[in-house]
Amino acid sequence: MKKVKQISRLAASAGLALLLGLLLAAPAMAFKVNTKAAILADADSGKVLYQKDEERRIPPASLTKVMTMYLVYEAMAKGEAKLTDTVAVGPEVNKAWGSRMHLKPGETVTLEELMKGMAVASGNDACLVTAKHIAGSVPAFVARMNSKAKELGMAGTTFKNPNGLPARGQLSTAEDLLTLAKSYLKRFPQSLNFHSMKTFTYNNVNHRNCNRLLGKMPGVDGLKTGYVAASGFNIVSTVKRGDKRLIAVVLGAKSAGQRAKETRKLLERGLSMVGAKQLAAAPDTDQDAELDSDEVLVQNALSEVRASVRARAAKTKKPEQGG
Repeated sequence: MKKVKQISRLAASAGLALLLGLLLAAPAMAFKVNTKAAILADADSGKVLYQKDEERRIPPASLTKVMTMYLVYEAMAKGEAKLTDTVAVGPEVNKAWGSRMHLKPGETVTLEELMKGMAVASGNDACLVTAKHIAGSVPAFVARMNSKAKELGMAGTTFKNPNGLPARGQLSTAEDLLTLAKSYLKRFPQSLNFHSMKTFTYNNVNHRNCNRLLGKMPGVDGLKTGYVAASGFNIVSTVKRGDKRLIAVVLGAKSAGQRAKETRKLLERGLSMVGAKQLAAAPDTDQDAELDSDEVLVQNALSEVRASVRARAAKTKKPEQGG
């Protein structure tokens, strides 16, 4: 009889533990990111905290530029390039459309300015000039991109160009882009000096970073946004609070506003899971802070139009694709 009672108590305890576990898990089970794909991880341990369709292949858009900048830093680490390098701008920039930093054939620019142009202005022209400078030609640079992707284990990724403009077969996954971002930030944490910049001016055009979380969500200091029609609005974002750093990849949001909202929701969720200190949002300090990312895209486009009018007769432009 005593043994039966002990078994009953153990069964009751086990049942209570199971019920408590289900109750605690319920909020996590209900949590959902409303985009095509997403993944969140602790940057240091690599532990995945959330994932949704992380292996779904989606055009990376301008998130491609993270790989381009990765290879620039790698070249500098090998002594093959320096930020102070003076780079000649060739006719390849005429092939760039969408978001640009307004490079002109025949001018010279430093590699540092090109890095700013890629990180902040999402300059598709900057990527072509950078690729030629680092590898001798754009095709040779793209070959390096795919070699590095294979080396990192990015099995679902194929690059076709260095800027992320639409190209048949150029695809990646949230999981692969997380792998890229983790390696990039671990090897080259100084890259955040570029990715955390809110604005950048070149050739009299002021470019605003399309990462709406910069200056709005405490601790966010990167990384890169992207958009093409085939994917929707993408982002690789990172936040640091105390000694905790998280990396989130969100792909296929329906708008820039939704991209920011869902990414922030995911990062805040992750921070609470790892016990990071919760902070109030930073107050807006200027008028630009009030702008939605959709409005930022419009303002970037308007800046480009004004620059084009000053430089030459207006020409028909393709729809902007980039940030």
